[in-house]
Amino acid sequence: MLVKKGKVYFFISTIFWLLGCIKENNQNPGMLLSIMSYKSPDFVSLDNPGKREACILTSQNTNPKISYCFNVDPNNCNLDFFINFPTSSKIQNRKDDLTFVSINYANCNGATQNLFPTYDSLTPPASMIFKLLGNSNGSLLKNNFSIVQNQSCDSLGFPVKNPNLFSRIITEPEIKSLNNLQYEIGMISSSNDNCLVDLSVPQTVIDFLSSIRNNIVQIGYICDDSVSSSRKCPWTK
Repeated sequence: MLVKKGKVYFFISTIFWLLGCIKENNQNPGMLLSIMSYKSPDFVSLDNPGKREACILTSQNTNPKISYCFNVDPNNCNLDFFINFPTSSKIQNRKDDLTFVSINYANCNGATQNLFPTYDSLTPPASMIFKLLGNSNGSLLKNNFSIVQNQSCDSLGFPVKNPNLFSRIITEPEIKSLNNLQYEIGMISSSNDNCLVDLSVPQTVIDFLSSIRNNIVQIGYICDDSVSSSRKCPWTK
């Protein structure tokens, strides 16, 4: 009887010892991050204890591969966050709203006429942000993208359209606000402030959209892995 009890005690103590090891391993973020990031590019430091707000999405089915970088919260570093046209009906609804604007607001005719082919070129799931930044028409499928995080897009040395004018890329709240017809009208080059005033867009927003049109503020960073590209990624050899 004593032998059996001894075996039971030994069995229970072994279980507790194993649970303790498992618990301790779960508290090792460096190990977990190294497992998660083994396919990441060399420039990404996921085991850095600092806050990570750079979300880098790279297309795997294009040649060259195109990378986009946005400063967003790690919880929103996923493709769904950027997709605002998940279905064809969403695109059609936006086109219907655009038709209303083109009929009723003469100052917006130039911008609306240029936006119609933009919407026609999109294949859902699509993102107007990806379209305006990199002329991506969709479909944006999760299995076609790799996603990594870094502390800041600014620290990686991405190329910009106009270095003499460039100030910053937009913030996460600003990214969310762009899913709006008035904002999409205001971001394209053929837009004008009179149109936005007619659409009751606040002056602060008009100034913000104007800074995007003039490349003072960029939606995000974009680069590709072609060695001869004018927008070559900073990690491309």
